[in-house]
Amino acid sequence: MILQIEAIDTLFFRDGKPFEMGDENSANGIFPPLPSVFYGAIRSAYFSQYPEKLELANTDEDPTKVLKIRGLYLLKGIKAQFIIPSEMVEKDFLVEEGMEQTESRVLYSYNHSNEEVFSSNPLTLNPYQDEVKSAKGFIERSSLDSYLKDDFKETNDFFSLDNYITNENKVGIGRQNSTRTTEEGKLYRVKLNRPEIAIESKEELILEKTYFLLDINLEDLQENKNTKDGKFVFRPSFLKLGGENKIATCSIYSKEIKISEPVLNNKKFKIYLQTPAIFQNSDKESLGGWLPSCFTYNQQEKAYIGIWRNVKLKLLRAFINGSISIGGFDVKIKQPKKMYQAVPAGSIYHFEILDNTDSNTIYSQFGNLNNPISEILANEGFGLSYTGILNK
Repeated sequence: MILQIEAIDTLFFRDGKPFEMGDENSANGIFPPLPSVFYGAIRSAYFSQYPEKLELANTDEDPTKVLKIRGLYLLKGIKAQFIIPSEMVEKDFLVEEGMEQTESRVLYSYNHSNEEVFSSNPLTLNPYQDEVKSAKGFIERSSLDSYLKDDFKETNDFFSLDNYITNENKVGIGRQNSTRTTEEGKLYRVKLNRPEIAIESKEELILEKTYFLLDINLEDLQENKNTKDGKFVFRPSFLKLGGENKIATCSIYSKEIKISEPVLNNKKFKIYLQTPAIFQNSDKESLGGWLPSCFTYNQQEKAYIGIWRNVKLKLLRAFINGSISIGGFDVKIKQPKKMYQAVPAGSIYHFEILDNTDSNTIYSQFGNLNNPISEILANEGFGLSYTGILNK
């Protein structure tokens, strides 16, 4: 089931970093939000409808343990949006329009011509002899399809975050519970996100909404399994989202969001992370790392090699823009959850297959949205990925 979620107010989504009012005066937010935000919102809505089952939360008897997020997207107009693959770069240039020059941008795919470079520093190999920068923003499904087929052409059909949201600053204070007066040092500022933008036309101001699309298996909840009339017993009409529990409405999205399955033509392929992934390969075991735990560095091959999901792979390249913090708050025990460092959405891995695994197996193991590649919190929507052709 795909839910279309519409915010009716501003939203604020925190990263996993702690914020102490009085020690800091500015709280940083992230957009789009993490899949765990929606996973938690759905579970909260369920236990609000069935409060007698709250005592079963996070136990073997938890009725919501069957829930799995299978996709999380932005919807603009009628098209689902995807984070730009992190190996892509963009270039600014001037375009002649009559007597004026206007700025424009073009999105390029990365060039892999220099294979001698091995660095953890995010440097871009630039084949264009011009200044380029790492591309950030979103592309539509057709562009992602072309990228995964290794048939991507340069385009200006991509969009930065300000095409989806409007930022609004909010200033708040901390007050003493006894006197309701301001506490010294507790002044803070947050940047709220309104998922819409205003576009000026000749006669009026048009508001363009941005929606969230959440693919989640509500049909597998026990209350919904035996429905005969097609109407689900539990299907939330409202969700509470973000740090201030703002209300968002839910409706059914009837269209299918499908990325074509590319057929590999050699022993190489790429993985595109549609949502962040948490891996355990790290010096600090509890924090997570940038590679799955099965990979180790091979001195002879000078590469990371491992058997991942019964497939022997060699890492050729990884395009990762830092890390993000994954945390949260457990409502039942009223304590913060364990903190992890995750690989951001849009990150890219290039692999070479070192055994006889076929294309169908590669897709089912690494490009199947029902089988996320995250080693932690996979059921909450982390590690959703697509596979693509790699000819270089």
